[in-house]
Amino acid sequence: MLSPFPSIDQFVTFFFVLIRLGALFAVAQPFGSPQVPLQLRMAFTLVMAIALTPLVPQAAASVEAVPLILAATREMVLGLSLGFVVNLFFMSVQFAGELLDMNAGFSSATVLNPTFGTHNAVLGQFQVSIAMLVFLAMNGHHQVIQGALDSFRLAPAGVLSLAPSASSTVRMVADLFVAGLRISAPALIAILMADVALSMLARTAPSMNLFTIGFPIKMALGIAALAVSMPLFVGATEHLFSGLLTDLRLMMRGLAG
Repeated sequence: MLSPFPSIDQFVTFFFVLIRLGALFAVAQPFGSPQVPLQLRMAFTLVMAIALTPLVPQAAASVEAVPLILAATREMVLGLSLGFVVNLFFMSVQFAGELLDMNAGFSSATVLNPTFGTHNAVLGQFQVSIAMLVFLAMNGHHQVIQGALDSFRLAPAGVLSLAPSASSTVRMVADLFVAGLRISAPALIAILMADVALSMLARTAPSMNLFTIGFPIKMALGIAALAVSMPLFVGATEHLFSGLLTDLRLMMRGLAG
């Protein structure tokens, strides 16, 4: 006869799943945004842990405190690593926006970034907001949950082994920041052309105060270039987020050794 109560192994598995998901949702966007109430985040983590526990390989129960604490610490590290990968995608978009703000002259005007709880320049914050909408529209939050479920197959809960791979992490960070450069490239090229034109004008008319003229020209050009290149930005952001699940699995394979 089946017992209506969970076994020790099932309870330990639920405990490990709860820790990994809790660490993931504490930092990964959009779940870890400061705009999401802590109570809602905790309730969502609990519901997802209950839903995913029957789908993951069952962990072997340990009655000793030290192995249990070490395994719980490993689950927290894995969850934080997954959240770090998700945040890297948004950081690459933020990096692209900061490049644009710096070259267009908007770096002195900052607004609150509700995604990370920091202050960013206006164009960078605008790009991060658009990227978040694209992320939700293409069900990126579902990819995060699917990546969390796949992580338990690649790195089973309760296993003490942990083999971090620095090479894969560095390559992932480099690829994402190159993607940030590609996202901001159209507007940056337009501003660079304006800088070249202003420098040539300074050579031909040295008495003209180009410092005061150049700032509003570059600001207007930056906004215009961003508006014209918005379809390219949305397409590049979709292409960027389409590799999220693959990178999450890559991170788990590297950590699982």
